[in-house]
Amino acid sequence: MAVKTFFIFPILFFALLNMALGTDIQIHGKVAGDGDVLPFVNVWISGTTIGTTTNRNGDYILSNIPIGKVTITVQGLGYKSVSKTIDTSQGQTFELDFVLQEDILNLDGVVVTAGRNSTSRAEAPMIVNTLSPKLFEATQAISVADVLDFTPGLRMECNCSNCGFTQVRMNGMDAPTRKY
Repeated sequence: MAVKTFFIFPILFFALLNMALGTDIQIHGKVAGDGDVLPFVNVWISGTTIGTTTNRNGDYILSNIPIGKVTITVQGLGYKSVSKTIDTSQGQTFELDFVLQEDILNLDGVVVTAGRNSTSRAEAPMIVNTLSPKLFEATQAISVADVLDFTPGLRMECNCSNCGFTQVRMNGMDAPTRKY
């Protein structure tokens, strides 16, 4: 028993030391889209806190990559996200270039959620409406409250005639009750 413990502790110690110090695995590359480089695009390894953004030339560098299969995800505003999976081992350097396609419908652009987890608009289990700039122009709205008046299921109410404080009322939702 003592002999097994004698051999297991050093192996475990060096494995933990290697994990704490990181690895010398590096991933670098360029992100482009529409025939031009894309600056300030997010690049990260899924399931980790390792990530960066591209510089003005569309270049990125990720360091201290974990050993094994890793998925690199690239996402930029107005573009569809792209993921690539690679198998890494100690001492390797990878060059991964990404080409992003423009997201015409912009379904992944902004995610607003009332739950704990973010969900893309395409995968949301309920109806998600978008307020387009065309609606702002057509209604000649000055504020978001003016546009929400033209959204089905919502009603704006003025609660203070002096200060102009407005409140959003949703169909099917009870008004708040005051408890003293």
